[in-house]
Amino acid sequence: MNTFDLHSKIADTLSAQWSEFEAKHPALAGVIDQSLLVHTAATSLKNDPDFQKAVADAKTAGVGQALVTTVLPLIEQYAIAFLEKLL
Repeated sequence: MNTFDLHSKIADTLSAQWSEFEAKHPALAGVIDQSLLVHTAATSLKNDPDFQKAVADAKTAGVGQALVTTVLPLIEQYAIAFLEKLL
């Protein structure tokens, strides 16, 4: 992934969701190491076949628009789903 930093994109997505998560689940939010959560989500996503296919398709298409329309939304969806799995 040369065109963006996967960890940063996941961190941004989780950060945008964190206040709501923390308000609903303060005890759980209080014990979660957010940097470890980001690292774990990124590692899991890198191993996901759908993500690997989306990245390969974006590379084949010359990245650009395919990255914006396919890969970045997939990262956001995955990061949000990863946070919800904690429950």
